[in-house]
Amino acid sequence: MVAVKKEIVSGMIGHAMEDVPNECCGILAGVGGVITTLYRVESEEKSPRSYFMVPERQIEAMMDIEKNGLEMMGIYHSHPGLQPFPSARDVKMAFYPGCFYFIVSVWEDREPRVKAFNIVDGKVGEENYAVV
Repeated sequence: MVAVKKEIVSGMIGHAMEDVPNECCGILAGVGGVITTLYRVESEEKSPRSYFMVPERQIEAMMDIEKNGLEMMGIYHSHPGLQPFPSARDVKMAFYPGCFYFIVSVWEDREPRVKAFNIVDGKVGEENYAVV
């Protein structure tokens, strides 16, 4: 289980809604088991079904995390019009087994939903998180 600051959850939802109809993506960082910082990272793909972080922006975020004494704790992206569950591509691209993978589901007529997962060796497990 991980704790996530309320403003981080709001930030993920806001980013997802702004990027509709395309997927958004970013990195989550924190310390002491609490996610406190959100890094929006531009996606190379402008697609409603996939994302790929611009490598330079991803590296900049990771360097800032290190510089500020934080740890990378998660990756987030959105699923416009789809359920918040990892796709086969999401599972294949899960390169950080120590991170939580957050998916923000945004629909036109429904409340946004945010779910967290661990993805290790192709196996997906849903994770609980606490909003603090």
